[in-house]
Amino acid sequence: MSVQERLNAIQCALEHCLAEEELLELITSNLKTLRQEYTTNKNAFTKEHIAFLQSLTPISKQLGSFIALKEELLYVNTLKHYTFLVNQLVDIKNALRPFAVCKRISKEIRELTEKLPIIRQEDEAKQQVRLNARIAALEHNPWRCPRQHKMVIREGRYGYFRGCSKYPLCQHTQQLAPHEKDNLYS
Repeated sequence: MSVQERLNAIQCALEHCLAEEELLELITSNLKTLRQEYTTNKNAFTKEHIAFLQSLTPISKQLGSFIALKEELLYVNTLKHYTFLVNQLVDIKNALRPFAVCKRISKEIRELTEKLPIIRQEDEAKQQVRLNARIAALEHNPWRCPRQHKMVIREGRYGYFRGCSKYPLCQHTQQLAPHEKDNLYS
């Protein structure tokens, strides 16, 4: 196969191939062959050929990044991870916009976005579990109100505070210490 035929095959694959692994393999194998051929037959390569070949390295890196990210898409369960992955996918999509594989990336972004309500629920549930654990740790050695009732952590319109466990019979309240607030909100 001539240099021009190999380059045409790569260009055709970039324009039509949606399978990222197949596309990456085609680019990688042809690049390897073309590099070997360049060392023995530099005259067969024009400046345009070399420029096109140089453009394939960043394309290959983006395809590799996309393939690696696809594995992570299966295990997204926090909003932070979701945001990170969507941003990564958008960057890859923008880098590969002129090529057909961009449609695959768009599909992954759509599918991930469809999972967003579930991801939010799971993330909120985990945050609530962590918050409950922090509250339980603060209540482990309970404070006492002036009537010697146990004080518990409550949430009000201005945040968390200590309130008497016998409320409404005893309405004693107390602000949380700054370090306790930091523990709750960290």
